[in-house]
Amino acid sequence: LSKYFSIFLFGIFYDFFNNLPLGSTSFVWLIISRIMVFLRQHFYTPDIPIFILRDFIIFSFLNYFIQWFLFCIIYKILYPVYNSLIQFVLDIAIFSIILFFLDKIKVKK
Repeated sequence: LSKYFSIFLFGIFYDFFNNLPLGSTSFVWLIISRIMVFLRQHFYTPDIPIFILRDFIIFSFLNYFIQWFLFCIIYKILYPVYNSLIQFVLDIAIFSIILFFLDKIKVKK
């Protein structure tokens, strides 16, 4: 319960500081976190970097798609997809680099 509350609270702060409708990010993150928990429980997922990257890609894709869809409904405007697509690709590239270096540090210990 406390981890879902922290996801909700962080989403509210994120919405507040980014001038988004309050609760929209929390709603999306809570839905996606439940989907990811379901996937990790029903399909054995070891904590190795390739599976962590796979989970991050799924989470990011669902996050950008659901937020884009939600904001299209809220504001009644069809927003272009290319901004979210560029952010999605950049997130994956940066996360991959960080994951690679963290895995190398973990192996050295």
